[in-house]
Amino acid sequence: MSFRGRNVLERVKRKIRSLGNMGKDVPRWTPATVGYEEVFEEMARWVTSAVPASLDNAGRRSAKRAVLDAIVCMLVGASTKEGHTTLAFAAQASPSGPCVVPGTEFKLSSWQAAYAGSALCQIHDANDGYRRAGGKGGAYHPGRVVVPVALAVGQEADMSGIEFLTAVAVGYDIATRAVNGPLASPSDAYGSAAVACRALYLSPPQTAFALRVAGFASPRSGAQDFETNNLTCAQQARSGVEAAWLTKLGYPLSRALIEEPTRFAFSAPGRLGQTLDELYFKPYPACRYTHYYIEAALNLRPKIVGRLPSIDAIRIHVPTRWNGPAHRVGRGEYFKSYEFSIAYTAVAALVDGDFGLAQVKPERTDDSLIQELQARTSLLEFEAESDLAGTIEIVMTDGSVFSETVSVAQGGSERPLPDEALSERMVRWVGVAPEDADALLDVVMRLDTSGSLDDVAACMATLGERYAFV
Repeated sequence: MSFRGRNVLERVKRKIRSLGNMGKDVPRWTPATVGYEEVFEEMARWVTSAVPASLDNAGRRSAKRAVLDAIVCMLVGASTKEGHTTLAFAAQASPSGPCVVPGTEFKLSSWQAAYAGSALCQIHDANDGYRRAGGKGGAYHPGRVVVPVALAVGQEADMSGIEFLTAVAVGYDIATRAVNGPLASPSDAYGSAAVACRALYLSPPQTAFALRVAGFASPRSGAQDFETNNLTCAQQARSGVEAAWLTKLGYPLSRALIEEPTRFAFSAPGRLGQTLDELYFKPYPACRYTHYYIEAALNLRPKIVGRLPSIDAIRIHVPTRWNGPAHRVGRGEYFKSYEFSIAYTAVAALVDGDFGLAQVKPERTDDSLIQELQARTSLLEFEAESDLAGTIEIVMTDGSVFSETVSVAQGGSERPLPDEALSERMVRWVGVAPEDADALLDVVMRLDTSGSLDDVAACMATLGERYAFV
């Protein structure tokens, strides 16, 4: 071994000796800067101190709506080729376990069920969102990780319905309010670990450690690659469950050795589940930024439906900060590209009078009229104090102009979707019978009075069997 190599080895040995024998719950070694650990401990206090009685009636209803939304998204994802492959992979990778994944009959271990459920939830961009978190570094779409994890570990831990809803609320609070994690760790992974730690009854020191392990072990958000970001979410979900289980089984606790300055922070909400009341739910399977324009196009359509080939130009006014979704998508692209395009979604809604999964299938995305009108579409950027606005102008060949502005899109707290509309999306998007959608709605809305998750699991398995998602 070289002199340099021996020096490095000796330094490592000295560091190990300096750490000593860390106790099971309270390590002896304390770093000079404990900013990271203080945040993890603060998060752990919120996770472990929450009690079902703190979740008021509004919070319970909001939690149930979030669960319903995510289950629908998982079932929709299970109907795709991506979903089939993910479920086959999870089944092959997992020993038989106690956890039903929506859209299937077989049962998996909790970590593989969490992985599969989260991957299914984000295959189409139809899941819930939390606008206030993203700009601060929190989770934009917490439900795609938090709810699949809660369903998985909740079944394994035999949680009651109200315990399950409490864990969901805790997961949302952590995922959206833990920001700027060290080493760019994703907030979604903290939400995953928070749910799993509650289900496994970890102590505050154990929870703080599991949160750290989950965050450091998870990939960053997959927003840079929309076509595979569901797999990133799946890994974040699984890492939280694995971190909690490792800790539960006795992995020695330690403290973070990182001493750099940090902006890592967690701000607890005023009450448990407050985050849930501020979610939006999607009436269309597309990026939230497109919804203003989809709705504007649907409002304009009755005025010009018989004259679509006579459209000379379509002008879409887009806030400058939305330059990501402001693009046109040609033929032959992957379906997610269309779900993130303001130009495509608006034109498809204008032509078809709807925007659902049918509008992102090749027989529609490659439609000659849709592509021709999209080619006539221009995207005009403007500076806006508020990004809650979308305007479309349609200029006809005879010079007439039709215009529509939507300032508040449907689905948020200002214009909430009814409970029935959340489950009814399965009917419109993947052909589930209305009575089966109603059955899912019923069992989810009874969760706070249920002694277990058995009815929800049975309903998910029945849907998987009846509609042959896999």
